[in-house]
Amino acid sequence: MTLFSLLLIENQVSVAAAVVQIIGQHLPEYRLTISQELAQALVEPEPAQVILLNIAQLADDVCPTLSSLSEAYAGVPIVVLHDASVPPAETEEQKLLAALAWGVATYVPLSKVGLTALAKQLAAQQSAWQAEQEQNQPDPTSSRLLYEAISSDTSHLAIQIIGPDHRLRAWNRAAETLFGLNPIPTTPLVESLPLSPDNLARLKEFLDQARSSGEPLFIPNFSLDNRQSETHWVQLHLYPIYAEGSQLADICVISADVTDLKRTEIQQGHYSQELQILLETSRQVSGRLELVPTLEKIVEQTKMLLNADNGRIYFLEKEQAMLQPILSIGPLPDQEYPTAIPLGQSPIGSVAAVGQSARLTIPGQPAEHLLAVPLTAFKEMMGVMVISRVGKAPFGADDLRFLESIVRQVSSSIYNARRFEETRNNLNELTLLYETSSVIAAARDVAAVLSTLIRQMAQALNVSMGHIVSWDKQRTVGVIRAEFLTPGSTSSNGTETGRTFNLTQRPALLPIQQQQALVFQANDPTLDEAERREMVKRGCVSRLLVPLVVKNEAIGWAELWETRQERIFTADEIRLARMLANQAAVALENLQYLKQTQQALEETDALYHVASALASTQDAQTIMSTVLQEYLRALNLRQGSVIFFDFETKSGVVKVNFQDDSPGEPAIPMEETMVEGRPAFGLEGWRLPLRNNPLYERLMATHRPVVIDDTLGKLLSFLPKAMPPLPTLIRLGWAGPETLSLLVLPIQIRGEITGALVVEATRHKHTFTPGEIALGQAMADQLGIGLQNVELYEAEYRRRQQAETLREVSFVVGSSLNLNEVLERILDQLARVIKYDSATIHLIEGKRRRIIAGRGFPSPKKVIGLTFPSRLDTDQDDPGALVIQNRQPLVVGNVPASYNVLKKSPQEHIKSWMGIPLIARDKVIGLISIDHTEANTYNEEDLRLALAFANQVSIALENARLYEIEVRELERELEIAQGIQETLLPQFAPQVPGLQISGRIMPARQIGGDFFHFFPIGNDSFGVAIGDVSGKGIPAALYMAVAITAIDAQIRVDLGPGELLNRLNYILYNRLRENKMNIGLQVATFSPLPSGQDSTESTVMTLASAGMIAPIGASKHSYKLLPVSGFPVGALSPPEQNYHDDIFMLEPHTTIIFTSDGIVEAQNEARELFGFERLETAINEVIDTQDAETIAEHIINTAQSFIGQAEQSDDMTVVVVVKT
Repeated sequence: MTLFSLLLIENQVSVAAAVVQIIGQHLPEYRLTISQELAQALVEPEPAQVILLNIAQLADDVCPTLSSLSEAYAGVPIVVLHDASVPPAETEEQKLLAALAWGVATYVPLSKVGLTALAKQLAAQQSAWQAEQEQNQPDPTSSRLLYEAISSDTSHLAIQIIGPDHRLRAWNRAAETLFGLNPIPTTPLVESLPLSPDNLARLKEFLDQARSSGEPLFIPNFSLDNRQSETHWVQLHLYPIYAEGSQLADICVISADVTDLKRTEIQQGHYSQELQILLETSRQVSGRLELVPTLEKIVEQTKMLLNADNGRIYFLEKEQAMLQPILSIGPLPDQEYPTAIPLGQSPIGSVAAVGQSARLTIPGQPAEHLLAVPLTAFKEMMGVMVISRVGKAPFGADDLRFLESIVRQVSSSIYNARRFEETRNNLNELTLLYETSSVIAAARDVAAVLSTLIRQMAQALNVSMGHIVSWDKQRTVGVIRAEFLTPGSTSSNGTETGRTFNLTQRPALLPIQQQQALVFQANDPTLDEAERREMVKRGCVSRLLVPLVVKNEAIGWAELWETRQERIFTADEIRLARMLANQAAVALENLQYLKQTQQALEETDALYHVASALASTQDAQTIMSTVLQEYLRALNLRQGSVIFFDFETKSGVVKVNFQDDSPGEPAIPMEETMVEGRPAFGLEGWRLPLRNNPLYERLMATHRPVVIDDTLGKLLSFLPKAMPPLPTLIRLGWAGPETLSLLVLPIQIRGEITGALVVEATRHKHTFTPGEIALGQAMADQLGIGLQNVELYEAEYRRRQQAETLREVSFVVGSSLNLNEVLERILDQLARVIKYDSATIHLIEGKRRRIIAGRGFPSPKKVIGLTFPSRLDTDQDDPGALVIQNRQPLVVGNVPASYNVLKKSPQEHIKSWMGIPLIARDKVIGLISIDHTEANTYNEEDLRLALAFANQVSIALENARLYEIEVRELERELEIAQGIQETLLPQFAPQVPGLQISGRIMPARQIGGDFFHFFPIGNDSFGVAIGDVSGKGIPAALYMAVAITAIDAQIRVDLGPGELLNRLNYILYNRLRENKMNIGLQVATFSPLPSGQDSTESTVMTLASAGMIAPIGASKHSYKLLPVSGFPVGALSPPEQNYHDDIFMLEPHTTIIFTSDGIVEAQNEARELFGFERLETAINEVIDTQDAETIAEHIINTAQSFIGQAEQSDDMTVVVVVKT
């Protein structure tokens, strides 16, 4: 069966995979050929019904290429594919237009939508093509071959093929004689055989019976009516034959004359068996597509038909002109299999060369015991089938013809199976190439990628082992980069990865340079002895070498070794190996580029970290450590140091040092590196001698790096003379004892060498490349610039810090008036600009000065409070008195030699002293004393800064001291006012029969605006006033006094609470309005019932309210707010506001509670309100006591507990009246 064939011209694995994946979803069976290059498709044209061509394969002038493709594939439509992921460039669009103008079928974008539409078009085209094939070839291939075989048969048996329509399909010469037929295939049976109607109907019944049962049918006697009216008896054998693709069977009719029954039966049985086997073989083979099962079935059946011992098949390798052994079943009569046979160089090879069958003689056999028939299909030579027998009768001409007929029948099946196998192999190769591309794209480790690729190559070609070799052309050296051993393979020498070999001693490998694939066989007598030894050492029998080519240049090769048996590598295998080798070459090249890029990135990253350190920090030690660490990391080294030169002492000081924690063996004995019992290297702070030091002298003379990469002390070519050996330099302290290579880079500041950056190789010898040296010098230069910037920054930082400190001192002056806080801030800011060990602040009090603040003393309490004379006439030895008297700062560099007074405790530690006068409003108010334990610490710059500092401090201290005085005076006045206020409040509760009375007030400040007042109204009656003056402090207290005085002035027996409030509003309105204040006030009077009322135990409460919270009436079982209201006094003018009385009857055990809003509006730290609910709870907790004082005290205490640490925002006042 011929498959619908596609030719894909595409060199990108991912694109080919996408095309195959989508087309495979719509075409159930098809044959796909992939050509990576257009030239390959033109040189080796394959059968195809459609060509898929990537536009990228075409040159700008598309017409010549398309014309060549059209000539090679006449009549085959061409579909152009183009990349749709990006907009087409102008040249790409012009190529598409030119291709369409030339006459390509269409163009399809390389997208999922485009490929899906293409697949559907191909499916429709495949259906049309298959229909056309069936129409053009009505007879299946196997049936046609059978008809030809029967037509050319010369036996005496009459053989006919009759179709389902009872018409003849084919017959032999004996049938022509027996039935009187002419050689016309379409002659109807009913017209060509002179049978009676009964016999004709009977024959049709036999035919239909055999066709319906599908089994052979034997008719022992069947009469033929000849033209002389004589009855002729024959035996009929009917065999159903199912043609390929047909549901109804043809019938093979074999007629034998009954007169020679014995001979007829023998020949009939022989041919019946052959035809039955041919039928079964045709059935089984035509349904197979896999190559090996198809070949096995063909060889097995053919052996049985020809009574042979062995059957084998060779396939032709066109490129190598060799017959490659593919399959052999049965014992071999000769030694040619499994060896490949050159075309035309042996009897079997000659059969393939000339394309003719032959009977051949096996060496050692007397006659022809071997048949060789070429396998051909569609005019293409595929190979040779060979059948042989040993110790039996030789083959005859009939045997050869019979084998030829078998081969003709099965050749198309072999062709289709082989093409199917090739397509499957192409898909497997495509999958393998896609997997290798994925490995290359995903991995970053050279060894891992190459190991994976060589494993895939070895497994794809089913060899024992393999390895990948890179080629160092400058040194003519090959290096094994990766290898793979198949489990179970033998290798006597273990792993080979990393082994190098000199290619000048391996001349047989030189063709690799010309990008040629090489095949070595160990039994080849012409094989180079060096390669033979290499193969014998590893037990290799066959070996394939394919070059790794990148940009038309071989950069290495891949080797595939077979150790199990001799291996003939086919052209397809070599082609697959080359494709995989190309992938490996790309991987090797890309990963080498990646390594170089990674190294450049690491160097850039190191420079970035150094630049970041220089930009973000101004600490010299941090900068030096960062530069050294980053340079060592970039070079993958672990030991080095930064050395700065002390030109006064002619020594180099190790400022930073990193030690290798796992170095190699010391280059010299450890004891030789000791100086005065200490190692000469590795300690920060260690000094190495620079006098007569050759490396130091070379560094200073050349201003260039010094490199020592071996123990002989050889330098790079740009150095004029050689240096001493490395051990000598190690003994001088330039490196550690384990150092094998050394690089010293000069550090320059303002054009002068001030130190060196030193790096060492301690685990293996390291050849410092020019790039590494240039990177190191760039870092050393960055280090010099960074240290110079640090020096400038520190000076600038000091100036800015001083200015900032002075600004903050100014802020201290305006931000606080608390003396102690100001003193602490002054000492804090002073430490930022003047380094000191101890400092004190003195203020003048009369004729002496007293220390009011101090820092840096073991026991500050022993220092603060000490007094000293403030004038020289009292004590001539006191520098502080001198500063105050002269109003000038003073610096003493050596205190013990100058002033005895400072030798006494607690000042005996002082070696340097500085005194700065504190002058405010042109008056000396004190001084700042600054001390240090080291002599000569303070200079003129410190003095200027301290003087500016003191000028700010003087103002701060003076303001704070004045504020403190004012605060003390105000507090004294408030204490007096508080005393007056307390005298205005009731000192005790009135004693009234049947009533308990108590009042409690808790002001928010020392003087508050809340008040309560008791006043008598005749016998057994009294009044209560509770008020809240808006505002706080002294103003509120004054209006409280005014209110109480006004109440007392207006009280009369006949004047109720409402009228009292109206008169107070009339009297105080204008004054309150002017001061934007008001007074909340409640007035209640309590009187017994007049005589003659029903209840003598009840009390009448008359109540009027002006802007206060309603009183609470409470008993054991009830709680309610009394319904009274009114605006505060002073809120509205007298005409607008009229207060009235509300009268309530108080029964025994009733409690009236008057409160100000400071109770319910009290807030805790969470800003929650005390509220009426908590007030009710507090009242219920003590209402049973029936004790007015207890209730008032509990309410105040509960509210204060609720406030906690929060500030009390308003006065809290409670008055309780209990009816007993």
